[in-house]
Amino acid sequence: MNQISQRKHRPRLHWLKALVLGSVVGAAGAIFALSPPGIAFEETLGLSWLFLLRGPIAPPPNVAVVALDKRSAAYLGLPAEPRRWPRSVQARIIRAIDRAGASVIAVDLILSDYTRPAEDAALATAIAEANKVILFKQLERRQGPTLGAGSGAAAELRLEQITEPIPELAHAAAAVAPFPLPKVGANVRQFWSFQSTAGEGPTMPAVALQIYALEAYCRWVNAVESDGMLDVGRMPFLAGGLRGNFGEAMQTARSAYRSVVDADNLLRAENASPLVSAVASLYSGPNSHYVNFYGPPGTIPVIPFAALLSPERHETIDLTGKAVFLGAAEVDDPDQPDGFYSVFTWNNGVDLSGVEIAATAFANMLTRRMIEPASGIMTAALLGIVGLVLGLSAALLPAVVIVPSVIAAAAIYALAAQAVFNGFNLWLPLATPLLLQLPLALFLGILAQYMIAHRQRQTMSQAISYYLPEKVVEGLRDGGAIRPGDFGETVYATCLASDLENFTAAAEAMSPQEVARYLNAYFAAIAEPIKSHGADVLEFRADGMMCAWTNAAPRDGVHISACEAGLEVLAAVRRFAGSERQRNLPTRLGLHAGWIFVGHAGGGGHYAYSIIGDIANTASRIEGLNKLIGTSLLVSDTIAAPLGERFLLRPVGRFRLRGKIDPVGVVEVICKRPEASPAMVALCASFAEALAAFQAGDWERAAKGFADLVSTHPTDGPSNFYRVRSLALGQAGGLDGDPTIIRVDSK
Repeated sequence: MNQISQRKHRPRLHWLKALVLGSVVGAAGAIFALSPPGIAFEETLGLSWLFLLRGPIAPPPNVAVVALDKRSAAYLGLPAEPRRWPRSVQARIIRAIDRAGASVIAVDLILSDYTRPAEDAALATAIAEANKVILFKQLERRQGPTLGAGSGAAAELRLEQITEPIPELAHAAAAVAPFPLPKVGANVRQFWSFQSTAGEGPTMPAVALQIYALEAYCRWVNAVESDGMLDVGRMPFLAGGLRGNFGEAMQTARSAYRSVVDADNLLRAENASPLVSAVASLYSGPNSHYVNFYGPPGTIPVIPFAALLSPERHETIDLTGKAVFLGAAEVDDPDQPDGFYSVFTWNNGVDLSGVEIAATAFANMLTRRMIEPASGIMTAALLGIVGLVLGLSAALLPAVVIVPSVIAAAAIYALAAQAVFNGFNLWLPLATPLLLQLPLALFLGILAQYMIAHRQRQTMSQAISYYLPEKVVEGLRDGGAIRPGDFGETVYATCLASDLENFTAAAEAMSPQEVARYLNAYFAAIAEPIKSHGADVLEFRADGMMCAWTNAAPRDGVHISACEAGLEVLAAVRRFAGSERQRNLPTRLGLHAGWIFVGHAGGGGHYAYSIIGDIANTASRIEGLNKLIGTSLLVSDTIAAPLGERFLLRPVGRFRLRGKIDPVGVVEVICKRPEASPAMVALCASFAEALAAFQAGDWERAAKGFADLVSTHPTDGPSNFYRVRSLALGQAGGLDGDPTIIRVDSK
């Protein structure tokens, strides 16, 4: 692709990357929000924020709480706990509520114990005369051990233990119903209308709604049956004055309603009034709902029971047409025993009482204003869109406006979510976009912008680094410059030379383009391990390479890095050969160390950065020795000493290399010592014995030792080389000079 075509594609690629970033942010938000931790996260933070930002709202006017509070009890000389009051007092309270005009009375008290017969009878009479009282039955979930059948193994048995009011009171009541609250930690956020764990039985607020809207229920049943949507008689018709059977009748009605395939049409069976719609929604809705809290304790009117029993104040209290919930409640006492933590438990520490939550649940169902969480599909789609917008903003806008722009986009969404919550009671995810997606989009967007800018700054440095060592490039990045007088320096270096065997012959069958492609791919493969091990200078020469690890003084650790790089180069060449099946050319490596000159060499205004000196030439000669003795990686004994603990080494003799006067001891690096197999270790030990015989001039024993090695390792180059040389020296009776120093005339 030419440069013009690349420039045309850059904007498209930029948009594509931005879309990918936005998709990642959107997917991350959606997946998290739909997971159990994400749902808990939204309930704990998102829903709480929506309530707090909305603030308290006015409850419907047709619900009230009569509080059995400590202050009233003290005023009337009663015990603080309502369970210890004479039931004649409770009867007086119920009669007072009935006289004040209440439509239904829900009593949130445990009445499971007998007291004095006259007291119990007084309360039963008051309940029966009112003919609209719902009593509370307690559900306790208990776990206990049981024995597994035939095995004797213990298992856990979960039971719902029901505590009913005493029969005299239960028979007098219009209905008996529970009101358990599902708690998550210390918080209450939901309520049941029909409790799944209790056989789909209705809870106290649901029964209260049914009694409150009894006439509307009857009109609704008539409507759905007259339209033929349900067979006549399938829906129970609750007559006024029916006692005790409301729960059973409501279960039957719910079962009949839910058996209709097109159940949603029942809600439209009649151009229904709000009260009829509330009844229909009660039977069509789910078992549990999120509570739409109206505010802190006392937001729903809380009337102290002493005011009802006081002749002076009773006449001023009007409960006409209201559903009244009677129970223990305190609006200013943080230590009340029946308190539940809610989002409106503020700094004063006063929780909502259980009876206030029951009244809130009733009011929610009456007005059909429960909190409705967004569906999974809506949540995923919404967070996907939010993430996409935030991601695109963070990726495409200029860096200086990313933060304010992304925050503004998130703020717009938060305002929209709050408006939907305030107006429609629809709970859209809020904490996930603000606390997960927004920071993620900012982080990824700023990171992407930084990477683009950093890549642009590195473009020139990278181009220069193709031709100059990293140290020189770093000097240029820091503001340095190349001056003609600065030719270079003398350093101690470990030099690694490599050569591609038989490439000249192979290149004759290639076109120039093929030669260039092959060499570039080959050099790319072998340069990676060299660079990863910290070589300072990397110089390519035709089909060979010379590199150096430089230091101001000799350092053994550098030799180890160079040998590790050499072994990794051989592994890289083997992998490269797998991709070039028709051109599998071995690579030879040689290592030597000493003082060299590195720097600019050339003239006429053009220079090349080169490694110059005898050490580099010797490394090249050692590399060429591989071809003679059949090895791949040879090092001089100058640098072999510190390598023995890390690598499996094999000394292969002393050689007078071409153009050199002094002989050089040469050692083969076979592999890292942890990778050495027992066979390799045995080969090196046997080879050392045979080489010792050779260097002692015992040609016959040397020839036999090397021959034995060839028989077990036929491809071992050094064994084959010395076997032939030992036989030749044995037949010739030795040579002039030291026959153990092998003269090498070729490169």
